[in-house]
Amino acid sequence: AEQNLKNTKELFESYLQGVFEKKGEGWTERKVEEIAKVIGGYSFKSGDFITQGKYQVIRMGNVRPGIIRENINPVFIDELDKNILKRALLLPNDVIITQTGTKKKRDYGFTVVIERDNYLLNQRISAIRFSKNYLPKFFLYYSWTNLFKDQYFANETGTVGQGNVGIGAITNANVPFTSIEVQQSIIKKLDALSSATKKLEAIYQQKIDNLEELKKTLLQKAFNGELQAK
Repeated sequence: AEQNLKNTKELFESYLQGVFEKKGEGWTERKVEEIAKVIGGYSFKSGDFITQGKYQVIRMGNVRPGIIRENINPVFIDELDKNILKRALLLPNDVIITQTGTKKKRDYGFTVVIERDNYLLNQRISAIRFSKNYLPKFFLYYSWTNLFKDQYFANETGTVGQGNVGIGAITNANVPFTSIEVQQSIIKKLDALSSATKKLEAIYQQKIDNLEELKKTLLQKAFNGELQAK
């Protein structure tokens, strides 16, 4: 079950990598700054955070690949100066990317497409706001490949323990560029494969959990002398 779970994840990652490595006819490359506006996170004061409010502040721990973990240490702000709000408010279809983690571990650079309009962007996370000729989800999938990660982490700085990547590594990153129709087609295929692999992952993970529970039950019975050899 554990091997099948691993194989399922590797299947998607391999297909995803292949899509962007092979490219298609007429594909070109553009720098992110040519097709998007990149916005740095705002340095909110932790003393201004509240447990419930109008806007949730998205921090590093809330972001994982493709996911906003709203329930992980959530903090909110109710009222903001309009100039700060204009700068920090995320918009639907923004792609955000985390910029700090463990040096040489690649445990950051996580990306997700924003789908709601009440999130605020905290420091050490940047937002990428694409023009109409580039679909955010096309970049999202590309950002999960080593083609992007190798560019991104080539710019890593920081101390022995902490790694940081500046906003320049985002604006200067090269990304594949093709027509909207091709982007949509690729997104559709990757969405379908992602959905199928997630269902398989859930099945194998449930099997692993069930086996772990069975092991605990058998061990408990063994310690209680309830198991008898036949």
